[in-house]
Amino acid sequence: MEATIEFRDDCYYAGLWFVRHDKNLDVADRIDWLACAWRKNDEQNTWQIVHRLRYHKTDKAFASGDRFKIFRGTKKCSEEQIVKELSSIAAIFGANNNVEPSFVPIRGNGRKGIEELSKQPWANMKKIPINIPPREKFH
Repeated sequence: MEATIEFRDDCYYAGLWFVRHDKNLDVADRIDWLACAWRKNDEQNTWQIVHRLRYHKTDKAFASGDRFKIFRGTKKCSEEQIVKELSSIAAIFGANNNVEPSFVPIRGNGRKGIEELSKQPWANMKKIPINIPPREKFH
């Protein structure tokens, strides 16, 4: 499986959004949502966006056989606008899942992103070994 978010030192990350699944549902009916917006350091208003849906099959964090749908896109706008728009989408998923969305402001590079993400009680992080120039990838 590809990494949902790749944290790099040569990029600036606005933040992460996460919407937990509805714990009242059977495991097979659970869906959660994760999103991130970042840009290359030299592209001030061109944001890369990734968001993914996770369709649970078990309650395991890793090697669960869960199904993931990953979506990627680009948007030209201010940081304020991208945060506002992704927060609006998170609110829709949150209402659907009967939970409050989480927003993790990063406003920094990949190392800061890893640091902020690791503080979240919902974050399941795993380093993925790769054989290309050094950078860190997490799910």
